[in-house]
Amino acid sequence: MKVCTDSCLFGAWVTNTMKSNVAHNILDIGTGTGLLSLMLAQKYPTANYHCIELDNSASIEAKLNFDNSKWSSQFQVFNQDFKSYNATVKYDLIICNPPFYNNQLNSPDKKRNAAMHSSDFSLEELFIQSRALIEDNGQIACLIPYSRTAEILNIIADTGWFVEKVTHVKQTTTHDYFRTMVLCKKSPETIDESEISIKENQQYTSEFVDLLKDYYLFL
Repeated sequence: MKVCTDSCLFGAWVTNTMKSNVAHNILDIGTGTGLLSLMLAQKYPTANYHCIELDNSASIEAKLNFDNSKWSSQFQVFNQDFKSYNATVKYDLIICNPPFYNNQLNSPDKKRNAAMHSSDFSLEELFIQSRALIEDNGQIACLIPYSRTAEILNIIADTGWFVEKVTHVKQTTTHDYFRTMVLCKKSPETIDESEISIKENQQYTSEFVDLLKDYYLFL
């Protein structure tokens, strides 16, 4: 499975935002290859990671990646739908890169549809169910298309969450925003709003390098 730059940025953004917090139990919804959990494990090597993945082949790949890491004992993979997931613990952090697209034309590839389209996975369900799974001082982070930012902010408010940090992402300094990264808590916070560009003049920006230098080999 492909590893996207925006997913890498999201994982680094979460670990940077969480750097002063302690995380014992982390839930990764739609883990895919396990990229986000493996990035978090480099910052929280003693945490327990519960990783949900609906697609069977992706869950097998994630388990293989976890088993080949030095934190293999910290990971559990659940090949199932998040809607039927019964947690045995409460989580300090829930992280999700959910299906992106809503009410748009689907690809003929069923697996790509499941990964990219939200017909079977709503943001409302994500935030409603996650609220029951999180510790009182826990946080939930997600990556969404910028076009759905207003929608998700309304969902967050309607489901009893409060935005702590929101960062809008551009491919380059001359492009429009294309992704939004959001971090939420159960209690009110002063919202930290910012933006980041991945590249400027065909080079990674200093902000991108600062976030990804611990994960990319050549920055």
